[in-house]
Amino acid sequence: WVRLLEEWVALERKYGFENPGGPSAFYTKIGRPDLVDWWSRVARKRVRKEGPSSMPPVKDFANSFQVWWASINPDWRERDVSNGCLRLDNRVETKDKDRWEEMKKPGQCGILTILVCLFHWFQCVETREDEDEWRKVADDVQWVV
Repeated sequence: WVRLLEEWVALERKYGFENPGGPSAFYTKIGRPDLVDWWSRVARKRVRKEGPSSMPPVKDFANSFQVWWASINPDWRERDVSNGCLRLDNRVETKDKDRWEEMKKPGQCGILTILVCLFHWFQCVETREDEDEWRKVADDVQWVV
C-alpha cells in the first residue's frame, strides 16, 4: 500500500500535480461504485477517514470495484469472461505509452478515486481471503500506476 501511494505521488508529480475539471477528468460512471459518488459530493472537500454510513458488504463492494476497474482499463487487458474482472495473473508488459492513454487522469478525479476505493475496501476487510483479494487488486493498481 505504501509503495502504491509513493508511485501515485511520483505519477502526479510527473503530471505537474494538475487537477483538470470537466467530464474528461473522470473515469466512466458506468459501473462505478457508489462510494466514488459519495466521495465526490462529500468527502473530497475535507479529509475523511470514515466511509459513507452505509457501505455494502465487503464482497459486494469488492466485486463492483473490480468490474469498474476492468471497465476503465484498456481493452487490450485480458478479462475473465465469467465475471468481467481483469485476469490479474496475466499482465502484458507494454512500452507503448499510447496504450495507457485512457488511464491518464491526473488530479482528484483520476487514480485518487481508485485509491479511495481501495482504502475504504481495506477498512471493511474481515477475513484473510478478503485481504488476499484486496492485495491482488492493489498490486494490479500499483502495476498500472
